[in-house]
Amino acid sequence: MLEITLNWKPDPDTLTQLVQVALQKHQSLETLLDEAIQQYLQTNPIAESEPTHDPLIGLYNGTPDLSTQAEDILSREIKAGKMPTLRKSTAPKSPPTPLVNPDDETQAQTPTPESLTPSAPQ
Repeated sequence: MLEITLNWKPDPDTLTQLVQVALQKHQSLETLLDEAIQQYLQTNPIAESEPTHDPLIGLYNGTPDLSTQAEDILSREIKAGKMPTLRKSTAPKSPPTPLVNPDDETQAQTPTPESLTPSAPQ
């Protein structure tokens, strides 16, 4: 067990009362103080600290609480109209190039495995 020595200068009245309680309970001052500290810690537990925020969250672009508030932030931005939209191309549309010429009967035929095999040089 760890032993600690404290330099304590209690109020004289408090020390007198503490000694009287120790004598009545037939306990040492150390035992009495240990019990008092245990009771204090049970009634006043150490508050768990909030997890520190991750400095990488929102480092490049965004808010630092993005990981914990993503849904709220997204809802606010949608309602405010801040969401990015897909841009339509301003380039003129050209008709799609047909892969098969419907007038050419050789292209309209379904390829066979023989037609896909390279022919031997003649």
